[in-house]
Amino acid sequence: MKLGVTFDNLYHTVKDWKLHFAALQINEPVVQTYQLSVPGRDGVLDLTDALYGHTTYLNRTITMNFWTEFDHDGHLQSELMNALHGKRMAFILDNDPEYYWTGRLSVHVQKNCPAITEVVITADCDPYKEPVTKLGASLERSL
Repeated sequence: MKLGVTFDNLYHTVKDWKLHFAALQINEPVVQTYQLSVPGRDGVLDLTDALYGHTTYLNRTITMNFWTEFDHDGHLQSELMNALHGKRMAFILDNDPEYYWTGRLSVHVQKNCPAITEVVITADCDPYKEPVTKLGASLERSL
């Protein structure tokens, strides 16, 4: 089976749209830093860990690039927009089936030549991936 992504156990990039994985980029989350400049003090006061006792993070971006030869009728863009664009979903990468990410998705479809369509799905995700056991039966990836 080719690598793909399952979104909310509703859609799979290979099964539903015949998308081939081209690239995957998972950016690191940005550290939430809190620094205070105190007049007369050398340097800044770093309060990053003061409130919770540990470092907290902002969201991370995950970018998934795909390509397909199966968009002869030109309906792929509207299908992907209706299914994914702007929605917050849990998704599971086939190469990491024990964990899921949650994020708001955006879809960009570009046809550079008549035969190949490129698809970029970008997710603004929570900073951590979670074990699929936390999802419950309704969203677990079906094998």
